[in-house]
Amino acid sequence: AFFTFSFHLLFLNFNPVNFEFTFSEGAKYLYDYDKKIVEDYFFNQANTFAFPIIVGIVDKFFFINDTLFSARILSASSYFFIAFGFINLFKFYKIKINCSIFLIFFYLNPLIWTYGHRGIPDLFAASIAIYSFSNILILKNQKNYKNFIYFLLMGLSVCLKPFCLIYLGLIFLVEYKNNFLTTVKKYYFLFLIAILLPVIYFCIIKINFGF
Repeated sequence: AFFTFSFHLLFLNFNPVNFEFTFSEGAKYLYDYDKKIVEDYFFNQANTFAFPIIVGIVDKFFFINDTLFSARILSASSYFFIAFGFINLFKFYKIKINCSIFLIFFYLNPLIWTYGHRGIPDLFAASIAIYSFSNILILKNQKNYKNFIYFLLMGLSVCLKPFCLIYLGLIFLVEYKNNFLTTVKKYYFLFLIAILLPVIYFCIIKINFGF
């Protein structure tokens, strides 16, 4: 993961492709809070505005001053989340295949390799979902503050890409023990935490920008 991440950092200054630029340009909203930037973003993009917000925060907090670089660094960081996520899954399901070898082939997948280099939310959202999903399985609904953090991360991944909701469904299926009500009772509060963040996000965007 570290090698792949470092390798991608060498090519941060490559020109953006297709609509990649819309995410980094949208992140500039946090500099002067010009609503025109958000309007232009939604004119070009059907994705949520969560990724540009995170990119803008990272760009300002770490004084990077280049939103395209910040977006690509976030995408490249997906490799760490994926690595830790699969390590957890291999342990949980007691898979005997060498996880390191698996990750090498996984990272060399052209789609994963390309998405990790581009400043887009797809791989970043999926990696956070996989990471939080794997930790939730390991914790097994223990009364632990970490559980709240991982469900919040799951909610964040849904804000980035709503299709990540599927991981909440997977948690339910994995934990389902032939008793629907028992499973719902066991997880309803944590599921509520995961859903609350996207609901708040979409309400704020709708109220402020009408999208």
